[in-house]
Amino acid sequence: MELEDMQNTWQEMSKKIDKQEILTNQFIEKMTHKKYKSKLNKIGNSEYVGILTCYAGAAYLIINFRKIDEFIFQLLCIITILLLFVLPIISLKSLKGLKTLSIHTAQYSETIRKYMQHKMKFYKLQRINLILAFLLLITILPVLASIYGKEINSITNFWTIIVPACLVFFAGFSFITWRYYSKILKNVENELAELNNN
Repeated sequence: MELEDMQNTWQEMSKKIDKQEILTNQFIEKMTHKKYKSKLNKIGNSEYVGILTCYAGAAYLIINFRKIDEFIFQLLCIITILLLFVLPIISLKSLKGLKTLSIHTAQYSETIRKYMQHKMKFYKLQRINLILAFLLLITILPVLASIYGKEINSITNFWTIIVPACLVFFAGFSFITWRYYSKILKNVENELAELNNN
């Protein structure tokens, strides 16, 4: 009788431990998912500010389009407006894959593999965004000068100060943003790998 009681007690304890382990794993999974979403929201918030800025810039150019007299500057304005609408689409597309990744449905090694695929796609689309943003910088300067009724060559220090300052600002901002995004994505990757090791 005593042996039977011990076996029953042992089985009950084993069930409780299994149940506790399942609950602990679910809790870890939920916390990891919450941290994952939180870190990606940091990137998302930055991108959303950029999206609003692009749409505000496009609205400004559309409102002031009639102030542009020369055909070449009107063409540059149309290209600039198109760029201001395309950049947000690429930003949203780059984030979509990372945000839709489900941590709980797949094995962790599969989740990490999918995360790496989405991360590479994110970087690829961000590189395209950088190239298009540089093109935007080139097209918007003459357009803005035309809206304000000025010729580029008549603007004091346009080629010596304004253009180099814009290029330095663009390069610095791009570098800082790239590092910020890379740091966040590396942290997410480390957390997923740590979860896989547990």
